[in-house]
Amino acid sequence: MSGQPPALSAETTEALISSAEKDPQGQNAPGQDGGDANAPKKQKTEKERTQSKSRDQETWPSDTT
Repeated sequence: MSGQPPALSAETTEALISSAEKDPQGQNAPGQDGGDANAPKKQKTEKERTQSKSRDQETWPSDTT
């Protein structure tokens, strides 16, 4: 069986739109980035900073020629 799926009822369409507009994460709202804009930024731990720093040093060539 192929063809178009049945049309959504007006009640279902309104419920979907309402849910998307109220979604705090923006996951279902069209035209919005995901993530909570009001959430605090994650602070890196000392271990994460050390790993990031060592990764950066491996990625960039040294200036010694």
